[in-house]
Amino acid sequence: PIANFSKYSYLSTPESAYLIHFVQNEKCEFFAKYNFSKLPYTFIRVMVLFIPTDKNYIEEQKLFHNTRRGFTVVEWGGIEL
Repeated sequence: PIANFSKYSYLSTPESAYLIHFVQNEKCEFFAKYNFSKLPYTFIRVMVLFIPTDKNYIEEQKLFHNTRRGFTVVEWGGIEL
């Protein structure tokens, strides 16, 4: 749930600056590959990377919208690097 994400991102990194970077869909193959007994019509994957940084400004990351259609599988997770 989003409440867990908010709690983690605030409590685990109060003294440090972190770049939060999102990896979406096909680029998530690096982290895990799946085999389904029934193929989903829509497969949405999001990994959140927490990367230590000393920058005080970062460029905006362009994210894209996924539309859920039919049988949908959603995977999300996070990694602190």
